[in-house]
Amino acid sequence: ITQGAVDLTSEEWNAKTRTLSGTSGSLIEGTYSVLVYIPAGFRFGGVVSPANSDTARISGDVVKLSFPIGKKNALSWRVRFDKIGSGE
Repeated sequence: ITQGAVDLTSEEWNAKTRTLSGTSGSLIEGTYSVLVYIPAGFRFGGVVSPANSDTARISGDVVKLSFPIGKKNALSWRVRFDKIGSGE
């Protein structure tokens, strides 16, 4: 994951569920984007957030998540990764 030090207030990888969780703060009203690297052997499995999100593949291994930010200046999000070729 690559994000600004000011807005990314926490992140956590859960290997068992293959979920990356994060909280972004100090956000301003408008559209906020997070770029997520998809490592070899995985594919993007979806995003969960209390805000609606748009997803766009920037390259073969980077996904851009965009969230509309209103009056709240913080956002929690989770990205699920699916393992390729494991049958899981």
